Amino acid sequence: MNTDKTMYWVALGVLALGLHSEYRNGGFSAIHRVAGQAESTLCRLVTRAERTVALARVLTSSQPAPADDLFASVRDQELAQADVLRDQAQAHAELLRD
Repeated sequence: MNTDKTMYWVALGVLALGLHSEYRNGGFSAIHRVAGQAESTLCRLVTRAERTVALARVLTSSQPAPADDLFASVRDQELAQADVLRDQAQAHAELLRD
């Protein structure tokens, strides 16, 4: 019985390594697309959450916030979003090349 369990786990490990290798080498393009879309969705969700938190801080703060700080934070978020979009475009181009 222990031999059966051992063989099961060895076979499962070999299968997992094979699938991982194929994924890393560019196989399973549909899974790559799904992962890219999930990453994009998560990035948008985090950006909206950060904006909501920043707005809540401004609204609940007893001290007036300088307008320059607000514009700087929006500019930083836009630059971060542009970086994410550039990375996604590069990943998509790599998938198309494969």
